[in-house]
Amino acid sequence: ILMGAYRTDEGRILFAGEDVTSLSLRERIDRGIAMIFQELSVLPNRSVAENLFVLREPLSFGRRINSRKMVRDAQALIERYAFSLDASARVGDLAFAQRQMVEILKAISRGAKLLVMDEPTSSLTIHEEETLFRTIGQLKQGGIGIVYISHRMADVLRLSDRISIIKDGRLVGPLDPSKTSIEDIAAMMSRPRGDAPLPTAAA
Repeated sequence: ILMGAYRTDEGRILFAGEDVTSLSLRERIDRGIAMIFQELSVLPNRSVAENLFVLREPLSFGRRINSRKMVRDAQALIERYAFSLDASARVGDLAFAQRQMVEILKAISRGAKLLVMDEPTSSLTIHEEETLFRTIGQLKQGGIGIVYISHRMADVLRLSDRISIIKDGRLVGPLDPSKTSIEDIAAMMSRPRGDAPLPTAAA
């Protein structure tokens, strides 16, 4: 719904003070909303730089692709966020966590201000999870907003500044992670509809 793939039945979607409810997917991307799906959309046979600038390649005189500038611009973006990537590397040779970084950088290169991550750790090893968590920290420091969707409550508590729960189509929260436990979240998710909400502070 946030990306416009499904229309709202009621209510509005506000982003940066603007009502984006009626905007198309492309218009929402242009506004700075991006989503990182579980199934990545990277091109494995292309380089990191080519993935970042696909269909937006810098051109030189004669309308030819300026590969050197593309690699330089890609490497500058990589270094800005201190990602462990080589702009010239073939994406298919990268670990899954690094391919996620490419997907994230692709969104940032298009002006993303908000990244929605859907179960991003589902296919990661423990080492790759730590890489992703460092990446999220770097993005937050760079002023990028993150909506992190996960059923792994320990990760949610570790990463979040604010927690919201969607139960039976209704929003519960926001919760303060510093005053909330895994048990609190589990109880709120399992409570029958209509029950009074639990306090946000941990017992």
